[in-house]
Amino acid sequence: MKLRRDGYRRSRHSFSTVAIWTAGAVFVGLILMLASIPWIAQVPPGANAGGAADVISFEASAIVGASGALTVFIAVPTGHSGLGPDVDVFMPAHRMSVPVEILSAGPGAYQARAILPMPGAWEVRIRFADESSLIEVQW
Repeated sequence: MKLRRDGYRRSRHSFSTVAIWTAGAVFVGLILMLASIPWIAQVPPGANAGGAADVISFEASAIVGASGALTVFIAVPTGHSGLGPDVDVFMPAHRMSVPVEILSAGPGAYQARAILPMPGAWEVRIRFADESSLIEVQW
């Protein structure tokens, strides 16, 4: 059996060597996590494989009743009907908006209702996915 000589004794690592190896391991781990994001992340609805948004068109019409009851009918493609439209009713002359109630009226159809508090020119702004529309109504 051979005895160990002092030259073969395992040396201790200095603090700076350990710190450099630890920082390098953390850096490689972060790079690997960032590189794995495309495989983990899901493609959002409305985006195709190339990353460009699909064109989603919708139709909208508005009716104002004699008492100021505003009804907006919105028809969207049935494949994207899970996404709800966003509707804002705004009076530019007085910088006033009113609350809007949005109801589902069947597959691909929505009905928005609002009560207009005063006569005048109103704007109905509808946003669905990446598209928007503006309807001007008079009461």
